[in-house]
Amino acid sequence: MKPHKPHLSEALLASMQGSAWQTRSRMSSAATAVTTKTDKTAKTACTINVHSAGDTAGYVAYGRAQISKLRDQLRTKPYQKIKVQPHVSAQEKAENVRDRLFPLLEGILSRVSVSPSTAVPESPLPASDFEEVDVQDEVHRESDVLVERCLHRGRFMIFKKYLSSTMPTHQSLEDQQVYELNLYYKDLQGLRNVVQIEAHFYDPDGNLTFVFPDLGVNMYPRRKPGIVSYMRQLLNGLDALWHKDIVHCNIKGGPKPNAIFDATGRLTIIDFESAVRRHELIDQGQDQESLFFPSSFHTETLLYRGNPHYVAPEVLVAQHGQNSYGQTRFGRRRDIYSAGVVFLELLLDIDHLFNYEDEEIIEDEDIIEQHETLRTRLASMTPLSAWQCYGDFRVASLKFNTLASDLAAKMLKWDRVERPSPEVLLQHPFFNYYT
Repeated sequence: MKPHKPHLSEALLASMQGSAWQTRSRMSSAATAVTTKTDKTAKTACTINVHSAGDTAGYVAYGRAQISKLRDQLRTKPYQKIKVQPHVSAQEKAENVRDRLFPLLEGILSRVSVSPSTAVPESPLPASDFEEVDVQDEVHRESDVLVERCLHRGRFMIFKKYLSSTMPTHQSLEDQQVYELNLYYKDLQGLRNVVQIEAHFYDPDGNLTFVFPDLGVNMYPRRKPGIVSYMRQLLNGLDALWHKDIVHCNIKGGPKPNAIFDATGRLTIIDFESAVRRHELIDQGQDQESLFFPSSFHTETLLYRGNPHYVAPEVLVAQHGQNSYGQTRFGRRRDIYSAGVVFLELLLDIDHLFNYEDEEIIEDEDIIEQHETLRTRLASMTPLSAWQCYGDFRVASLKFNTLASDLAAKMLKWDRVERPSPEVLLQHPFFNYYT
């Protein structure tokens, strides 16, 4: 049931509008005074990127935190600016963020500015570099996405193009593409065990194409050293994302994994189309129709669930929480649960931990039932015994399976706040097995 919206009298609304106009007028005048002095000399102290999918309150909280960190710097080195950068259709949201951050700079000779809205960022390589490409084979095709392996100047590359929007959290395909490209170019650059984008370009049909290195064919390890290495690298990758405040939201195994373990034994996390930054509070269950109660929550599931075989419980059953930027329904530990499911599918002689009668039509209730069954088994059995309910262990080693079972149980805690961080999980005795 949605909260009751109070009815405001016309007089009260008029007074509020007048007050808001006066406040905005004072702010604008002050901003103009500072801007006149600083337009040519102001340096950018920090940039707040604003996307249409993000929550205004999250951006404001993030900006407040940045200003707090920079307060001493802004005082000692005046005439700097906090740059609010809107992307695609987020101009109005960015202006709202600016107006709410401006009062925080009172007494500091700096300003908050909104740049013109930007679309697709510039590619490191021009489109002309990709005019001669030989398509070798089709890696993956759906109605809205096409992935091809191509030969480009004697080197195999992966070309990924979206034919239509795949994410319900974004308003348009362009919004989605710009958000993902900014993640690749700004947030994910140089992160260990995380795929690195090399370029992007528009093909002759006008489809924006992402260019990645060819990571080869995924090869799941079946022996002890390989399983230990796989999980260490997967958690190292999640730890890198953790410290960047990024949630992948779709870690998965199976025949189309989002972590590639290649022939050399290197693991790389791929496919960040569903990833979000923590401070943007994207898809956290907010009631988008409510202007008076922007922090309220639906009791329904979130817009984006991820793969039903790997999705965490809090995506379907609300576990309300709080981070530094606002109220949340999920966080970085969402990826920990998904990685725990992948881990068990390495340990056990099974295709999937969670199986459904009709793989074509999987209802939320079916997924919740699987989560509850796992939760009940862990509450009444040892981890080793609980996992044997799903299948036989691939490796015939009681010590190895006991340590692995304990690690998996920690990753698959139903309560999200009880799941350890990747850094803590990497200290588990399981990873000392071969040291």
